Amino acid sequence: MRVNFASSIGFREVAIATSLILTLPAPVPAQTGTAVNASARDITVLITSDQNTGSGAIIARTGKTYTVLTARHVVRHPIQYQLRTPDKQTHPIHPDQIHPLEGVDLATLEFNSDRTYPIARLADSDLAQTGQDVFVSGWLTLGSPNPGGQVIRQLTDGRISGILTEPWMGYQISYTNVTSPGMNGGPLLDAGGRIIGIHGFGDNQDSTQLLPDSSASDPERPSQRPRRSSFSYAIPLNTFLHHAAKAGIALNLQLETTPAPPLPQRHTETPAPDPRDTIEDLDATLNTINRSTNTLNRGTNAVRRICRLLGC
Repeated sequence: MRVNFASSIGFREVAIATSLILTLPAPVPAQTGTAVNASARDITVLITSDQNTGSGAIIARTGKTYTVLTARHVVRHPIQYQLRTPDKQTHPIHPDQIHPLEGVDLATLEFNSDRTYPIARLADSDLAQTGQDVFVSGWLTLGSPNPGGQVIRQLTDGRISGILTEPWMGYQISYTNVTSPGMNGGPLLDAGGRIIGIHGFGDNQDSTQLLPDSSASDPERPSQRPRRSSFSYAIPLNTFLHHAAKAGIALNLQLETTPAPPLPQRHTETPAPDPRDTIEDLDATLNTINRSTNTLNRGTNAVRRICRLLGC
């Protein structure tokens, strides 16, 4: 198994367990916070179930199958989830489409669509530095105090505050961005709009909530477990690449090896949410999907009963 990265100027080609080829980097153009937000909107998805809400990022496509990277605890239950893409289309995600990674709080999931969705740009997370500008994109958790009960995608800005020498469940990058539990699984982006990590642990969360359901206690160094603080945490992208190779997940990805550019100006949030970043009535949307799924299941069961009667 290998994870392949297309070779190009400013990219590196990686064939895990065989070779590593570095190419001459090209400068990454600086983006405004507004431009980063536009890029983030195109790749950030909402993941929901009747038990929790989270976010994710579209990182790959093979034919009509798209791959989303998220935090494992967002999809920890063996149930059906609903994935909402940036065009407000909803896609059912069954348990066999979810692939948790061993030893880290990461998972990939797949959905199929005839539509064309943008794929995230990826950057070498080993280049991340303390003080670097970063953004987190994700959806506020259900039940949050938003006017009219809307679900709203947020983009928050901040800076990397530190890089842990001893990761916990993969978490290693800390940053000052304000986050919400519903943003867990969303992308951590540099100032070029490229993913350098997956956000999954906010300043108002208890790290024990990230443990697998079967764990009565922390399976890894309890002393290294992040505690509540004023910082948020992400798992570096390169950690995902390493564990994806070990898990046999084959994806064609491009990894940019250029440093992040400085922000030309600080990001300023708009006073009202963009209509593209809101869902007015998520419950109604999900109920429609559930009714469609139930209708399909009833139709399938009816065909099976007829076949048993007719002997087909």
